[in-house]
Amino acid sequence: MISRYRKKNASHDRMLGRVFGRMPLSPNAWTVLSLAAVLPVVYFILQEQFAAAAAFLLVASLFDAVDGAVARARNAATKQGAYLDTIADRYVEFIAVIGLFFIPLPHVGIPAQAWVAAYVFGSMLTTYAKAAAKEKGLVRQEFAIGMLERPERMALLFLALLAGAASTLYLVYVIGIAAVMANATAFQRIRAALRS
Repeated sequence: MISRYRKKNASHDRMLGRVFGRMPLSPNAWTVLSLAAVLPVVYFILQEQFAAAAAFLLVASLFDAVDGAVARARNAATKQGAYLDTIADRYVEFIAVIGLFFIPLPHVGIPAQAWVAAYVFGSMLTTYAKAAAKEKGLVRQEFAIGMLERPERMALLFLALLAGAASTLYLVYVIGIAAVMANATAFQRIRAALRS
């Protein structure tokens, strides 16, 4: 199942690389475009226009996938480009949720903003747990384990915004689920690093 998923992703990656690689934009330019495309997400969240916010998040996610695909298609992948992409990923994800701190959202057990903060913390810790394990020499290569990696988090965030178009209560439910799963993933990675 996992190998089939990876083959499917590799096929999509090649297709994106072929299509967008024809355009006169460098991989780094696509990375910058993903950052630009996520800015309207905050605006539309603050306006409580969640469907529009979801649409721009989709565009930003597409551009984020394109940068690496174009680099591989052109045999132009560099360590600097990969680093820039990783940093941009963190900015895109944080910018996409920051607006949720400033709008009225219903409480679901705890204040909605606490769920958003838990999501952000889990997201950052998931990434840091992987990088720190390699930096401290616990693992030789960065591992990609856990139930909720970045693509899945972005998919849930997209789903949360779409759900918000129907009801902000649904939005908070999805963010709450994403927060729990993101932190569980971080703990999975911490545990794996300590056991390696």
